[in-house]
Amino acid sequence: MIKKRLHAIEQQTGLNMQHNHDFVSLSQQIFERLHESISDSTLKRLWGYVDPQNVKPRTNTLNILAVFLGCKDFDSFCKMGG
Repeated sequence: MIKKRLHAIEQQTGLNMQHNHDFVSLSQQIFERLHESISDSTLKRLWGYVDPQNVKPRTNTLNILAVFLGCKDFDSFCKMGG
């Protein structure tokens, strides 16, 4: 479910999320737009770029990503079918 939502972020930003600079760029875009921080390391874990077995994102992280895409929170984003 989360992977499908992450794809929406790739589509909106035009980032492929395959290189270190993609994660750094997304982290910067999130901060510039929302004044919220998600580290590039956290983003790498979410996308499975590093440590793909232990991905348990915090609710706050998912909410920030949903707000970045224009939703109220992650639950609202999922209900929309994002």
